Amino acid sequence: MTQCHHGHDYHHDRGAGEEVRDPVCGMKVTPAVAKHRADHEGKDYFFCSVGCRTKFANDPGHYLKPAKVTGPHRVVRVDC
Repeated sequence: MTQCHHGHDYHHDRGAGEEVRDPVCGMKVTPAVAKHRADHEGKDYFFCSVGCRTKFANDPGHYLKPAKVTGPHRVVRVDC
């Protein structure tokens, strides 16, 4: 599995039917059938909706930086 430099599996380098996470909301997306995608610094990213793709396109760095971790639980961004 290929991961971006932050350890997330948002971009595509996978076989058909495998899922990646939308970097904006965290939903699982199947790249082979994803309708919403964007390229950033030579990597493909896939989205659950045009809204998530638009948010990413406006500020990709915001969505690619690691989420803050507090205590034993990971903070999950839900921005859809």
